[in-house]
Amino acid sequence: MLQPDLFIRLAMSEDAAAIAPLAEQLGYFSSPRAVQERLKRLEGDRNHAVYIAHSSSVSAVGWVHVYARESLLVGRVAEIGGLIVHQNYRGQRIGRLLLQHAEQWAQKQNCSRMVVRSNTQRQAAHQFYKNVSYQSCKTQLVFDKALLEVTDRRSQSSRTVGISAGE
Repeated sequence: MLQPDLFIRLAMSEDAAAIAPLAEQLGYFSSPRAVQERLKRLEGDRNHAVYIAHSSSVSAVGWVHVYARESLLVGRVAEIGGLIVHQNYRGQRIGRLLLQHAEQWAQKQNCSRMVVRSNTQRQAAHQFYKNVSYQSCKTQLVFDKALLEVTDRRSQSSRTVGISAGE
């Protein structure tokens, strides 16, 4: 059940102390100071957004980092740089809400698709993305979801364009 006093907003560098421990739940260890420096850089970059979910009693129960990039093959796409919900708050639709904020941001950035890369061992994450309409599109378990219909200029027909993101 979703907490009645849950709020989602853009993260600020002052949120670093709450964001860093959540990243550890994914196996990424960074000091709050390092996270704060990264957040400061991202705050001024229009191609990145970090949203944080918090309540009146908890400074952070989850966050999502989304960024837009240009692809020579498919144009402008968005990618999830990280999405985490505290293990004690999972199953309460917080991840869905964070992802919706990221998707809305990406649409405003004129991105045609959202791409998610997920470690092959994170089966629960794979199921989460499938449950919110993302599809596995590569053996490496890259998930994507159409956000906008784009026009293929070669044929002047309107169609949804797939993405083949390489690593």
